[in-house]
Amino acid sequence: MVLNLFNERAFAQGLFPEDDGRIVFVEDMELAIEYETNGLFARIIDAPAEEAVKHGFELGGLDEDVSGYIFSKLDEIDGVKKMTDAMSRSRLFGGVIVVMMVDDGKGLEEPLEMRNVHRIVDLRVYDRTEAVPDYSSALDYHSDKPRRAGTPEFYDVHLAFGGGFRVHESRCLIFTNGKLASQSIYQQYLHWGLPEYYRIAKPLRDLMKAHDMTTKMLEKSVQPVYKGNLRGTLSAAEGEQRISRRLSVINRLMGRFRYIGIDKETEDITFAQSNVAGVQEAITAAANLLSAASGIPQTILFGRSPVGMNATGEADLENWYSLVERKQMLCLKPNILKLLDVIVEEGLFSRKIRERPEIKLEFVPLWSMSEREQAEIDCLKAQTDDIKAKTAELYCKIGALEPEEVREGLEGR
Repeated sequence: MVLNLFNERAFAQGLFPEDDGRIVFVEDMELAIEYETNGLFARIIDAPAEEAVKHGFELGGLDEDVSGYIFSKLDEIDGVKKMTDAMSRSRLFGGVIVVMMVDDGKGLEEPLEMRNVHRIVDLRVYDRTEAVPDYSSALDYHSDKPRRAGTPEFYDVHLAFGGGFRVHESRCLIFTNGKLASQSIYQQYLHWGLPEYYRIAKPLRDLMKAHDMTTKMLEKSVQPVYKGNLRGTLSAAEGEQRISRRLSVINRLMGRFRYIGIDKETEDITFAQSNVAGVQEAITAAANLLSAASGIPQTILFGRSPVGMNATGEADLENWYSLVERKQMLCLKPNILKLLDVIVEEGLFSRKIRERPEIKLEFVPLWSMSEREQAEIDCLKAQTDDIKAKTAELYCKIGALEPEEVREGLEGR
């Protein structure tokens, strides 16, 4: 039976030691179920990947025809969508390979021959649960087939519906979720990277528990109090049954007609309200911890307007964009460049590209000024230029500068 990661039964299975709540091991099936059923967890997984590709990228050093051909080919094979999916699933499971289905006259288990690339047909994404590295090949090295030392030469892909195939690493785009220390207890993730859940499990559980307890506290914060001749009734024969029947009648009246019928001489109903102060502070503290652990500001994670002394939230957003830019440079950019090399080879073969270009890939900046901010900068610049002009005119009048010198200064020479 699959356990809910946020259920107390998980403690009984040894997944969460009760002392500090750290995870020992989580099944891949459980990660998949939590991603599908927990919207907050899914948001943490998907947000960085979506932000990384939201504004797209530019290809410098190319003429318009070559650039148009490359982008049209990316659209044909859903390149951006597959890259986004790969980044998300690498955060979920720890790692992903994207197999480039390339027609170069050789099989998938053979090294990719870039000079013989005729066409790239498709990109297929396989996460760590489907792609198993051939660790024995990581110890081999061939001078005629250089690759990074310690990396597998082959991956064995096992399809969920049965069957599989072996693919050479040169045909793969590798996405990992960070690096682990060689002494890590999670050796099964050593080649790939740690699933993001391991880093945010306790803050995520604490936040969900805080919200759950808040609902229960609100339900119990108002308690109906029945006042009647309880002592005399209990001392009589069948006293408990009489009280139970009376309370049942009152409850049915309130549930059906939304009013309570009581005896004005012997009965009374009041509602005692408990103090629930401090609940919002506890939820806020749990949300702050989750935001710090995930690196995603609350304005992005919860859609919450920034509050507090720094009401603009600019510092949080700056840290968020720095995190996304690091992922762009370390994970996304190398794989996109490798894919673009294959697309260029196809273009050269089909003669839609006449000569091999030098591609300069630059991501569109994540942070852009609003119209108001740009207007304020333009206004400040105009005021500065006006002050410079008036100062130069004054220097000319008093003979401190020659008109030619003033003209050169204003032109920035």
